Amino acid sequence: MATFDFGKLLDRIWDAASIYLARPRSRVVDLHRDAELLKAKLVDFNGAIDEAVRNGKTVTKETQLWKRRAETFVSEEVDDAIQRDYRAMRCLGGWSWNCVSINRIVTKKLKEVKELISQVDVSRVTVTQLLLPPASVELPISKNVVGMQSNLIQIVNQIRDENASVIGIYGMGGIGKTTLLKLIHNHEEISKLKFQHVVWIVASKGCKLQKLQTDLAKKVRLNLEDDESEDDRASKLCNFLKEKNCLLFLDDIWESYELYKLGMEQVPAENGKEQKRKVVVSRRAASKYALK
Repeated sequence: MATFDFGKLLDRIWDAASIYLARPRSRVVDLHRDAELLKAKLVDFNGAIDEAVRNGKTVTKETQLWKRRAETFVSEEVDDAIQRDYRAMRCLGGWSWNCVSINRIVTKKLKEVKELISQVDVSRVTVTQLLLPPASVELPISKNVVGMQSNLIQIVNQIRDENASVIGIYGMGGIGKTTLLKLIHNHEEISKLKFQHVVWIVASKGCKLQKLQTDLAKKVRLNLEDDESEDDRASKLCNFLKEKNCLLFLDDIWESYELYKLGMEQVPAENGKEQKRKVVVSRRAASKYALK
């Protein structure tokens, strides 16, 4: 026959009463302290995530989940609301039924914020290193191409020249500029130049800078947000490529673009050694470079 422990029931009732009927001051203070700590950790956490993304890493699902939960807690402004209610509370003899309501909310939120704080270590943000893309993927091209060997060798030599940063192929439509560009891209000498990224992008008429930035970022596996400005995207590309050797092929460009907004400007790296950034373009108009 089952027995009922009336004493344990009383103990549970007393424990609950001691929480919900007590004056809430100490719990309100604890919640405010922990909420401020969580805000500080979230700021540091976001900084660590941004740094990881700039270095070509992706944040794990677990990290993203904690970030969303912490941001939700902060955005609800529970601490501020409780602070206002507590200051407005008028207790008769130091207590009123408002104490029950405040204690109930504070107890729940204290548990939630302490759990969030215990789950994160800002000094060790969990990220997963993306597999580096291959430096270059051979482009499909007809094997029956003839008459381009001289130009091919000339331009490959210019790519090898440390003083050349932008190389242009100009001419009328249909004369084989894209074919020549592909031959250069696939040339065995290019693989010997130790470029960490060899990127092929088709610009075409009407192509906007933002699309070029997006296409380049995808090829080097850098995350860009859709709502970022051109300058923000340029900053991310520059920071990501500043210590990398990169060869960019831009086929069929019509517009004028600024190299630094593609992260391809020649600047000294932080270690004092200038990295190789080369751009080879094809365009129809035999005019000044469409890059500056």
